[in-house]
Amino acid sequence: MAHVRATARIQRRGVRPRLKDAVIRDYVIKHLREKDYSPEQIACTLPHAHPGYSISPEAIYQFVYAQYQRHGWGACIGEDLRMCLKRRHKIRHPKFVPFKESKGPIQNRVFITERPGEVDARIAVGHAYGRYL
Repeated sequence: MAHVRATARIQRRGVRPRLKDAVIRDYVIKHLREKDYSPEQIACTLPHAHPGYSISPEAIYQFVYAQYQRHGWGACIGEDLRMCLKRRHKIRHPKFVPFKESKGPIQNRVFITERPGEVDARIAVGHAYGRYL
């Protein structure tokens, strides 16, 4: 008995079903397919159509793209809803960042041990820790 429960738990772990509620799932599929709504529009109209229900646009995107094996290039598990999205991408691409942050040591830095004595005395304005005088 315990072995069966443990095996079932192992098979379920890491699997997060998208759009668990049937009302939300049917609403999302209907508005994607028939009304040509975007996930953002669906997320805004769902609480008005069905009070007490809500969903984020990201959850809708995850639901649409989670149906495909091998990152969008394999077999479809359910209905192909990617074609109902505005851009109709096969896979989700990360956002392009034109200028990456250059992480490294601060250029021309002055160590705290090398600061002048007047700073330690806090005589001048602006030398207070976290306080503005």
